[in-house]
Amino acid sequence: MQKNMSMKKRLRRATIASCFALLGGLGASAVEGATCPAGSTPQQCKAVSSCTESDEDGQLIIVTSDLALPAGLTECIKVRDDNVTVDCDGHHITGAAQPNTRAIYVRRSGSNRVSNVEIRNCNISDLPETGPTELTFDKGIRLDRVDGAILTNNVSSNNVNWGIRASDSTAITVTGSTANNNGDSSESDQGGIKFARSAGTIDANTVSGNATYGILVTGDPEQQVTLQVTNNTAEQNLKGIQLEGILGGSDEEVLLEGNVASNNPNQPSLCTGGPGCDEGYGIDLRKGSRRIVIRGNTVVNNGDEGIHMSGKDDSLGCLNLNGPDPDEGDAGQNIIDSNTATGNGEEGIYILCSDNNRITNNAMIDNNVANNGTAGIFLDEHSTRNWIEGNELLNDTIELRNESSHNVLIDNELDDDNGSLVTLRFNGSSHNFVKSMDVDPRGDSVPYTLLEYQNAEQPADPLKHSTCNQILDSSASRADEHDIAATGASTNNRFLRLDPSDTEVSCSIGPSASVQVTDVAGTEAPCGTNGIDPNACVNYWFATNLCNKGGPLVEATTQTLSGDQIGIGVNEEVRYHRARGAPGVEGVLTTGSDGTNNFTVGPKGCVHLAATDRVELGPGTVVEAGGRLSVGF
Repeated sequence: MQKNMSMKKRLRRATIASCFALLGGLGASAVEGATCPAGSTPQQCKAVSSCTESDEDGQLIIVTSDLALPAGLTECIKVRDDNVTVDCDGHHITGAAQPNTRAIYVRRSGSNRVSNVEIRNCNISDLPETGPTELTFDKGIRLDRVDGAILTNNVSSNNVNWGIRASDSTAITVTGSTANNNGDSSESDQGGIKFARSAGTIDANTVSGNATYGILVTGDPEQQVTLQVTNNTAEQNLKGIQLEGILGGSDEEVLLEGNVASNNPNQPSLCTGGPGCDEGYGIDLRKGSRRIVIRGNTVVNNGDEGIHMSGKDDSLGCLNLNGPDPDEGDAGQNIIDSNTATGNGEEGIYILCSDNNRITNNAMIDNNVANNGTAGIFLDEHSTRNWIEGNELLNDTIELRNESSHNVLIDNELDDDNGSLVTLRFNGSSHNFVKSMDVDPRGDSVPYTLLEYQNAEQPADPLKHSTCNQILDSSASRADEHDIAATGASTNNRFLRLDPSDTEVSCSIGPSASVQVTDVAGTEAPCGTNGIDPNACVNYWFATNLCNKGGPLVEATTQTLSGDQIGIGVNEEVRYHRARGAPGVEGVLTTGSDGTNNFTVGPKGCVHLAATDRVELGPGTVVEAGGRLSVGF
C-alpha cells in the first residue's frame, strides 16, 4: 500500500510540474481576466479573492480582487512550497499594522528552505481613498530561507517596519518595484528594502520617504557574497543605500552601480530626535564592508555625505575595519569610481578609519565632486594607503586629517568658479605623496596648507603634525595670496618642481615649520627660516600596481613615478605576500649589477616591493593570471 501511495504522489507531482512548465515556470504570466487556464486543477492554479496559502509545488496563485487581512491571521498569502508564482494582477493587499504581520510571507516550517518563487504585480499599501494614509503591515513582503526568488513590479509601502525584507536567502532578485514611506520611526531598523545575510540583485527600484533606510544590506564581513545593487532611486530617506559587514570578491561580486541617491534626508519628520538624524548619507559602507565596487552613481543634495565609508565602531573606536594588515594580500579593496557627488551638506566622499586599502582598489577615480559643503574628498582618522587619482573637484577641497598618511594622490584637479575655498589640506597627516595636482583658485584660497591637528573631543591627546609629505610636478595657478602655508611643527615637507602661473612661489611658514620648495627649473625658493632634514623621512608609498585577474601573462615595463627616479638598490628587500591562500614565495632578492630586477608573480600571488628611495622594474617582470604587483618607494 505504501508503495502505491508513493507512486501516486510521484505521478501527481509530475503532473503539477508539467502544468507549471506549460505556464512558463518561474516566469508564468497570469491569464488575462485573472482566471486559471481551462482544465487546470486547484493544485496547479487557483484564483483567490481572500487570503490563502500555497498547497503544492509548482502552483500559480492569481489574486482576483483586493484582499484585507482578517483579524487573527498574521499572513495574507503564505508560500511554503517550491516553484510557486503569486500574481496579484495589480490588486491591493491591506492590513491593520499589527505586530509580526506580513502581506506575503515565503517560508517553510522548521529549518527547511523554499526555492524558486515569483511574486509580481502586488500592491501592498493603503487603499487609494481620501483621508490620511494608514500603515498596513509590519512587513509587506518577507522571505526567510529562500533559494531563488523574483519579485517584480510590486508596491510595498506604508508598512510599520519594512516594505520588502529577505533573510538568510540566496539568488533573490527585487526589480521594478516601489517601497516608499515604510517605518514609523520607533526604531532604527526600518526602511524600504532589506537583505539580511542574503545575496542577489536589487535593481531598478524606487525607495523614497522611508523612516531610516532606502536600501539596507547586512551580512558577515568574513563570508563572501554576490550582490548587485544597480539603477535604483533612493530619495528622501534618512539614509539612501547602506551596506554593513559585506565582503565581496576579486571580480566585482559586490557592485553598486547606476544608483541615484538624493535628498537623504529631506523630511523634517526624520530629524526630530530619531536615531541618527545627522546621518543623511547617499551611499554608506560600514562594519567591515570591503571589496566593494561603487561605480557610476549620482549622489546629490544629501544632508551629510554623498558617499561615506567607515571602519569605526561607535563603542570601540577606530578599528580600521575596511582594510586588513598589508601582509594579508589583496583584501580590503574598495573602488569608488566615476561617481557624481554634488551639493551634499558635508563631504562628497568621506573615508573614516579606512586603513591599508590597496592602490587603485580603494580609489576615488574620475569622480566629479562639486559644491559640497565641507570638502569634496575627506580622509579622516587613520585612513591610510588610499590611491586617489583623476578626480575633478569644483569649489571643493581635498583634506587629509588626523594621521591619514601614506596616501597617493595623482592627477587630481581642484577648480573654483566662485571664490570658494579650494585647497589641498594636510591636517595632522604625514608621509603622503602628491603628483600632478592642478589647483586653480580664483579667490583668496591657499592651494597647499599644512596644519597641526588637535582632537577637540580629546584635548589630552597630543598634537598631530603634518610632516614628510611630498608634492611633485603640481601647479597652483591664479593664487591670489600664498601658494603654501604651514603652521605648527609641520616639518620636512617637500614641494618639488612646483609650477605656479607666475613662476614664483609665495609661502607663509610658521617658526616651527619647514618646507623645501623648488620651481619647474629646479631653483629652490626661500620658504621660512628652517631647513629640512633630508634623512628625517622614510616614506612608504604605493607607487604602481600591476594586476592580472586572468588571461595571458602581463609584462611589466619600467615603472617610475616622477620620471627621473630609476634603479632599485642592491640587496633591496622584496616581500612576497600570499593572496587568499594561493601559493607564494617568500625571500629576499639581490639585484643585478645593472640595478634592475626581473621576477615573476605566480597565479593569485601578491608581490610588494618596499623601498625607501626609488624603484624600477626590469623589462622581464611579468604578472601571471590572478597576480598582483605593488611597488612602494
